[in-house]
Amino acid sequence: MVMKGRYRKLGFRFTVNLIEDYHDVLKAFDNKHEVSVSWVLQIAIENYLRSFPSGVIGTIQAPAVTRCN
Repeated sequence: MVMKGRYRKLGFRFTVNLIEDYHDVLKAFDNKHEVSVSWVLQIAIENYLRSFPSGVIGTIQAPAVTRCN
């Protein structure tokens, strides 16, 4: 099912459960660097996908994520 309207512009949304220690570290990082946890996770996912050799995960191209202030 393809979402229309606002959500389609923003991309896909999902929920992740973190242990408290991870949450605390992410919140401290985002407060110190004035970025959102969402932005940090997008960068982490991009770096993870780019860590695979070419062809390992098919033709997926991780888009460049830019910092929005």
